Amino acid sequence: MNQARSIARPAWQGPVFIYLVGWPGVGKYTLAQELARRGSVEHHHLVIDSHYVNNVIFALIGADGVKPLGPEVWAKVAEVRRTVLETIETLSPPGWSFVFTNVLVQDNPSDRELFERLASIAAGRPACFVPVTLACALDELARRVASPSRAERLKWTDAASLRQMVSERSLLRIDHPNHLELDVTDLSPTQAADRVADHLRNVTVVPGALQAD
Repeated sequence: MNQARSIARPAWQGPVFIYLVGWPGVGKYTLAQELARRGSVEHHHLVIDSHYVNNVIFALIGADGVKPLGPEVWAKVAEVRRTVLETIETLSPPGWSFVFTNVLVQDNPSDRELFERLASIAAGRPACFVPVTLACALDELARRVASPSRAERLKWTDAASLRQMVSERSLLRIDHPNHLELDVTDLSPTQAADRVADHLRNVTVVPGALQAD
């Protein structure tokens, strides 16, 4: 996974926390894998996608990517996530980099809290925190979300429900100096990773937590 080629060589030479935010099916996990593959040897890059956390619980209840999940399930997922983040904060080698992925929506206070938590952990290590919002045309997004490969990872595959979600809600609005908005409708994973790499060469190291509206 780690190659001598670095995903970036900005003024900041230390570890990074890249946070990919976008709707289900937009390609967060695929892009995260590509970014981690390019990660520098000295700052080992680990992907922590949403299902790295979710599937600990989903696998125990037979989640199928279509059937709605109750609040009791998400409460258990939140417990796993807290443990993962606490472990990164207190036990993971300080030189490591991470690529995180999540669906974060504007009207969910817990999503904002999660974003702030990751920004705070990055600042405390310290690591350069780089949030990336991924966008995609709705028809293409619906096509991607129904991919068989998503079902294999217990991911959401209901295109109709996705369309409803996108029409009724909005992704978390992020106001951070290192924020990148990237439309991946017509980009391959390699092209998208190149765009993120270009952005990383120009980011600013900003201590402290999230600034979001």
